[in-house]
Amino acid sequence: MNVLLSFAQFEREVTAERIRDKIAASKKKGMWMGGNLPLGYDVVDRKLVINKEEAATVRLLFDLYIELGTVRLLKAEADRLGIVTKKIIRKDESVTGGKPFLRGNLYRLLSNPLYIGLIPHKGETYSGQHEAIIDQETWDQVQHMMSSNRRERSSPTNVKAPFLLTGLVFDEEGEPLYQAQASKNGKRYRYYISKKLVSHPKSDSNGWRLPAQTVESMVIGLIHNLLQDRQRLMDLLELANRAPSLLEILKVKADELAGELIDENIEYQQSILRTIIHRVGFSTDTISFDLSRNALFNLLEIIEAIPTDSRNDIITLNHTVTMQRQGMETKLIIESATKARQPDPDLCRLIATARNWFDQLASGEVKSVKEIAIREKIFDTEITRMLPLAFLAPSIIEDILKGRQPETLTVRSLKRLSPLPTDWNEQRKRLGFHQ
Repeated sequence: MNVLLSFAQFEREVTAERIRDKIAASKKKGMWMGGNLPLGYDVVDRKLVINKEEAATVRLLFDLYIELGTVRLLKAEADRLGIVTKKIIRKDESVTGGKPFLRGNLYRLLSNPLYIGLIPHKGETYSGQHEAIIDQETWDQVQHMMSSNRRERSSPTNVKAPFLLTGLVFDEEGEPLYQAQASKNGKRYRYYISKKLVSHPKSDSNGWRLPAQTVESMVIGLIHNLLQDRQRLMDLLELANRAPSLLEILKVKADELAGELIDENIEYQQSILRTIIHRVGFSTDTISFDLSRNALFNLLEIIEAIPTDSRNDIITLNHTVTMQRQGMETKLIIESATKARQPDPDLCRLIATARNWFDQLASGEVKSVKEIAIREKIFDTEITRMLPLAFLAPSIIEDILKGRQPETLTVRSLKRLSPLPTDWNEQRKRLGFHQ
């Protein structure tokens, strides 16, 4: 059963790869390939067409940003005017969207090249087959202002750095940690501290005094890694069995959001964190996160996947940490791996191909190795070298799927594992897996 489940996952990977290639080719032709509809457009015959009423709202938001100068003020004005996100009616007649803009929504709208007639794909843009809503002059002015604001906020002279997690950080007893600041030699330091230290800041009590920048960088890093770990993200959002096209959209949007999260725009970082985080808890050996699943769906722009039952909205993640006292501060060290687990698509494809060829031979779909070699235009010795990989231990397959294989394991080394031991423990030993 484990083998069947593993290769079902392989088949999804192969299908997703084909879809990715098709999406890339279509986007280079300027075609709209689905996903959440941006405000200002509708889809007719699989093409983007301008929704005149919504397009006027988009132009207004761009003009207001030029007038007001910051997304914070833009959001306040949008709320005052009652401007909301695009309302979408699902096939089951339930409604999503139509809610006040988050700052993150506004940042994305103001930087979405669709509005000047371009199709974005993996950091590149291509001339689209749809009409633009925003003229080039307005677009250039807004991008310049956003870039200038970003540089200003990242400047060392901006000493009044905001606390990104105010009201979200708690200790092991459920007590909130408060923000505090101190100055030394003209430099400002920020902390999250226990309530008992607020009135006695120089106390040697066992209360918490955590450097704010360390805490915030740690939280940003861990969420960034989650967004980059596609398999883990799919599992947490319960999307493993969804259509490959949706999973491809998830990958693209997660990569975009991960990049935006480590952007130097502090205001945007704060918006993302406060949107998806319900709570950050610290104990002597663990940091835990309570994240909103629905908020992640919204930021990833896959709102069609939001479950109608919102009772299980909270996701809790735990990471092991080590606390080290340094003077009056506490230094945090994350013991869990900082690098997100990433499945190697070449290894996955290799094993899926081996299994597929074996199934074709076993079912009689093909008569011989020679027939496969002729069809694939490769030497038959290459096929005989790969076929034994259809009998890898299920635990090895699972580890490869989740990106937990040894760094030394490559397509080349796996192909040259000859002969393949029949004992699964011996296979793991030969390939360098943990026993």
